[in-house]
Amino acid sequence: MKLLLVDDDKIIINSMPGSFPWADWGITEIRTAWSIKQAKKILEEEQIDILLCDIEMPMGTGIELIEWMQEEVPAPVVTLLLTCHSEFQYAQRALQLGCSNYLLKPAEEEELKKAILDAEEKVVEYRKREKERKTQEQKIRNMDAFWETLMAHHISCGERLRRVCEEYEVKEQLRFLPVYVTVKHHSYKIRDINPSLMSFILENVIQEILRGERYALVNKYDERLWLFFPENPSKDPFQPLLQVSDWMEENYHCALSCYFGQIQFLTGWEKECELLRQADAQFAVSPGIYTASQVRHTHFMPFELPNVMKSCFSGLFTAGKYTELLQKMKDYFLALAPEQCNTASLDAAIRRMDQEFERKLEADAKERFRKIQVQLFKENPAYTRTVPGLLEYYERMFACIKEERHETMPESIIQRVKLYISMNMQQELCREEVAAYVGLHPDYLNRIFKKETGVSLKEYIADAKVQMACELLEQTNFFVGEIGEMVGYVNFSSFTTFFKNRTGLTPAAWRKEHSQ
Repeated sequence: MKLLLVDDDKIIINSMPGSFPWADWGITEIRTAWSIKQAKKILEEEQIDILLCDIEMPMGTGIELIEWMQEEVPAPVVTLLLTCHSEFQYAQRALQLGCSNYLLKPAEEEELKKAILDAEEKVVEYRKREKERKTQEQKIRNMDAFWETLMAHHISCGERLRRVCEEYEVKEQLRFLPVYVTVKHHSYKIRDINPSLMSFILENVIQEILRGERYALVNKYDERLWLFFPENPSKDPFQPLLQVSDWMEENYHCALSCYFGQIQFLTGWEKECELLRQADAQFAVSPGIYTASQVRHTHFMPFELPNVMKSCFSGLFTAGKYTELLQKMKDYFLALAPEQCNTASLDAAIRRMDQEFERKLEADAKERFRKIQVQLFKENPAYTRTVPGLLEYYERMFACIKEERHETMPESIIQRVKLYISMNMQQELCREEVAAYVGLHPDYLNRIFKKETGVSLKEYIADAKVQMACELLEQTNFFVGEIGEMVGYVNFSSFTTFFKNRTGLTPAAWRKEHSQ
């Protein structure tokens, strides 16, 4: 065991190593330092097992050294504090930092001996846990590499399988549960994230949520990951993978599908994995967690949009009620069972709906409709492979149609927007609220508004609020907080920050400067 003694008293530094039978207590080497700076250098360069440290020193306290050490030193060090201070606050902070013991100077030999022996027991326990952790990590790495080898070389039987099992210390009688995780749909909102980066993100999310579980992971960075769980996992992976799916949908706007296979021997892995691949190629209802029985359901029902739904969709489209139409589509398609909707039938459904919608349009509108179709499928050819893709396709389709119909915005619309803002200054206005008032898509309204006025809708709202606040500050005796509420800021601090960011002065400073 290696001990580091830190004390600014050089008498203690010089005498203490020879004053006690350290070797009898298991200490093989003692390093000394009489400043925090020296101690940090030693801790950075050498592996120290036990730190025996004074608290009060000229260039920093022992408490500060321990706090630094816990952040910067990777290997755990058992700490003992040796000091003449008996105040409870020191002992309390020492315990909070995980110190093994807190000794008062001068320490009696028996007391110091007991503290050192207790610390050594903790060092041994740390080393044991670290060894177990590294062994477990190595096993996980071995299992990852084992499955990567099998999949890369299509090894599932015979002498080759036996040799690979021997190389990675895996039993040939191993039974496992395969799970196939795929990114089924990319939202246009994250189009700039390539498959390799998305695969990396997905792997990290899986590792975080499955932390502590035993499994192997194979990632080819093509948005398709394989997980291989032991026959009897400590926890059913169904719920954790559902959390992964929900997290990815919420944070990265992408739909995952997870396909569970059946527990197999090694010789059956290739056939089982191929079954999961085929399921991914067919299933269109996503995001979804599919059980082994669902994966094996090969008798897909022919899908045909019911006449009542076809009439409903067509009627809403003709009336231009796109928001209501999109909601009806969501209600219908998200309620479909997996066997009701495969990729082929979904593609056919989109083609038929587009034909129905196109029939309702005038000749010039039909041409624009086809151009929008071509553009959308050029951006994402996989729109027809999943239900989320279908819904995003129509969401963007309807937004484009609205923009086509409002290619030029009348001046009256701009005036209505400005009037609405001025009449609702006391509200926390956002562009979505203003767009809803004039019946336009927020992105489209913002683009046209900026073209006409030279500023974005958000900037115009902020400028209008600042202008009104300045007039009230200069012309009235209202309190600053009251003026903040009049322009939509119920929080005094938020209003002050907002005002200062726009004008360079706080409201109070602005009033003082402009009232002179």
